[in-house]
Amino acid sequence: MAGLLFYMHDGPTAFRFELSGSLAGADVSKLDQAWRTASSTFDGKVLAVDVTFLTGVDEKGRDLLIRWSRAGACFVASSEESQTLAESITGQPYAPPDAAVGPTFEPHFTTFRAGMVALVVTMALMFPMTASAAPMAGEVTLHVCP
Repeated sequence: MAGLLFYMHDGPTAFRFELSGSLAGADVSKLDQAWRTASSTFDGKVLAVDVTFLTGVDEKGRDLLIRWSRAGACFVASSEESQTLAESITGQPYAPPDAAVGPTFEPHFTTFRAGMVALVVTMALMFPMTASAAPMAGEVTLHVCP
């Protein structure tokens, strides 16, 4: 079972959580703590919770999302599965949020990107670059005699 990744974005009109993976177990407590810490900076901003990339939610995770919904959170859901989750949390048909909340973003560190990073590092180790420099015009070269 994949763990939870979450990203926090503090924008001019919305504070946004992007959730990816499974919202379950100890990860729920970590997310709740992050929310409690960050909520002191909301200052009238909309709380947006993007659930598009959630792959699973246990009972504790559902309870947290319900609590956020009751506190006025706006859910962003860009897939059928995530829209069904949002509807089950809010008890309302899913309606896309207004423009102030913004679109769904891809998770920052996807498996594809991790593979690309590994490929670049491997290539750099296999084919190291060498550099050589010639003295510049007017530059004095010192020769050390034995």
